[in-house]
Amino acid sequence: MTFSTETGLAISSFKSAHRIPGHENWWCPCGTNGDYFDMWPRPNPNVLDDWDNTRGALYYDTGFTNYRVEGTWAGVHGFTCFPMVCINPAASEFGYTAYIEPDLSSLTILWELGRDALPSPGEIDPIQSTAYKEGAHVDGTPVPVRLDVIDDVLTVYLDGVLYFTQAVTANLQGSGIVGISMDKLDTTVAPNDINTGMLVSSFTVTELP
Repeated sequence: MTFSTETGLAISSFKSAHRIPGHENWWCPCGTNGDYFDMWPRPNPNVLDDWDNTRGALYYDTGFTNYRVEGTWAGVHGFTCFPMVCINPAASEFGYTAYIEPDLSSLTILWELGRDALPSPGEIDPIQSTAYKEGAHVDGTPVPVRLDVIDDVLTVYLDGVLYFTQAVTANLQGSGIVGISMDKLDTTVAPNDINTGMLVSSFTVTELP
């Protein structure tokens, strides 16, 4: 079984993490804006007064056990927007995503995303990291991303190349909840600005045997 945001089946089912009870200000409201996923400022940014960027997450329960999630980051520096897998909104680990970090010499990091950014040291943990194999990422260069979850093992591919293999932690095992993680350095965003985070039409989920 495969769905794509182009069909409209997934978009209507996505939930924004800012709607999790008690987390209204830990996450930004987010959704779709034109042809891209996007997010807007937190209702009360002062809750994270020493967190100088904004973060958001959308998620959707596929009901799958083994699956593949694919999406294309538009490659705009300052707005990372990548697929997520193995999400458990009730767990402190929350889920997995992999980012290319242009401000860290294009280091590629597999993140245990973390439900809360603060209090220090927070719950956002880098699980693995490696250099981006294409060298320094060029601003605006799209990057196709693929995350496979098979029998509680996660594999991450960028540009069709294997980057990480990771056993899924206990709290996230068996989760067919997938989504999109967003992290933006610019904290002042006009409500109707389209920010090229990730192309809507690029997001697909495929059930695997």
